[in-house]
Amino acid sequence: MKTDKEYPATHSMWTAWFAIDIDGNVAIMECDDNGPSPIAAPKDESSDSLLHETLTDSENRIKYTDEQLLLMMKHSITPQEYIKDDYNYENIWGNICQINPEKLSLLKEAAAQNPENVLICLSENLNLWYISFSMPHFLYNSGDSRYRPTKKRVEENKNAKRLYKKIFDEGVFKRMVDLSWPLGYDNEDEIMDGQIHKSDSPLTLYFQQYDYRQPSERMHTLPDNMSVKESQLSENLRNKAIRLPLRFSEHDKIQIGEFVASNYMDSNDDWEVDGQRATIAKLPDGDFYFVGNGCLFSPIPMEEAFDSHETRFIPYYKDSSAEYRINGKRGFLKSGNGPFEKVGSFEVYEPKDTDIIEKIEPYDD
Repeated sequence: MKTDKEYPATHSMWTAWFAIDIDGNVAIMECDDNGPSPIAAPKDESSDSLLHETLTDSENRIKYTDEQLLLMMKHSITPQEYIKDDYNYENIWGNICQINPEKLSLLKEAAAQNPENVLICLSENLNLWYISFSMPHFLYNSGDSRYRPTKKRVEENKNAKRLYKKIFDEGVFKRMVDLSWPLGYDNEDEIMDGQIHKSDSPLTLYFQQYDYRQPSERMHTLPDNMSVKESQLSENLRNKAIRLPLRFSEHDKIQIGEFVASNYMDSNDDWEVDGQRATIAKLPDGDFYFVGNGCLFSPIPMEEAFDSHETRFIPYYKDSSAEYRINGKRGFLKSGNGPFEKVGSFEVYEPKDTDIIEKIEPYDD
């Protein structure tokens, strides 16, 4: 067996992707830096950026029903509430807004102030529009001529700001909600009105906590009649979504590496099992298993892998980390010389003089 084998690097940013269950329901799944994320998933995405794309990107649009759009508006606020805290009118970031259709011409005039402004009708019946406006120029005094203030640029910014304020003064908006959500936020009750809540999403949401060994957890329960269906997705979204052989409604926890080849952030739980790269992760049943890391194989219970498979430890820091057995339990020394950590857990143990300690040479079982 080769011992100098190299593996593809995992992602270093939060990653989010679309998933489809066997009934055609659509979810957004997200993991933090440690993973796991499917090899096929786009990197450096987040759940809220994916949501924005479904409203604004022609290749990634979702044909939301009026009922689904109203669900996203559940925690909307009035424009007066939106601007109450020293609002400076320099931008209107990524909001779904219910507008007065008689004022549409003013809204379009404001949108024209910056070629990067976004104004998209989501529902004519409900007068709902996606709106994201900002200043035409980002200005500061520096040596970079692209951002240097000039009289023309300053005047264009002032005019945009005047029009953005006029939108509020003349009652263009009736209700509005900010679509940026903190998916990993622990207490949704503390999220202010005016921001979309996880429970307002017509997409099922799963979040993978910082401990990559734990399965991802469903963030909310969504009635089937409100769930986005595969038929509502653009062709591009259907092609890149991860398909899972389960029903979201029946799984409040999912270990993604059980179903698709996924990358896990390298750690001292990095192994080879029967020649394939593996990591130790917890499945929804609560037990630890070896699952593929950068590859896919059927999960193997941890103890079974130690007993009846060729299982080899791969030190993350090859010059300092090593596998040990203490009183027959496999593990490693944290950071190479710290306390003993049993494999498959964050449980640490300070060895005693009476313990039976065996050092396992790298790649030697």
